[in-house]
Amino acid sequence: MREKVIDFYEKWYSSNLMSVVLISNKSLEELSLICEKYFGVIKDKNVEGVEFPILPYEYGKGGFFYKYKSVKDIPTLEIKF
Repeated sequence: MREKVIDFYEKWYSSNLMSVVLISNKSLEELSLICEKYFGVIKDKNVEGVEFPILPYEYGKGGFFYKYKSVKDIPTLEIKF
């Protein structure tokens, strides 16, 4: 199993297949530095993404949307499954 995970990582773990969303009260410059620090080391292997001819779920009936409003000064969201 370990070898399969490593093979998957080596094949598909590429920055061109990833997206990062940051929401913060920090400046754009600070966020850029944070992004570079934590995600800048991920190599771009120029992997071509996989196209799915059909969706694995019926449109509008999949996934979850969580919206929250913090009641404290610490805006956190924790989801466990």
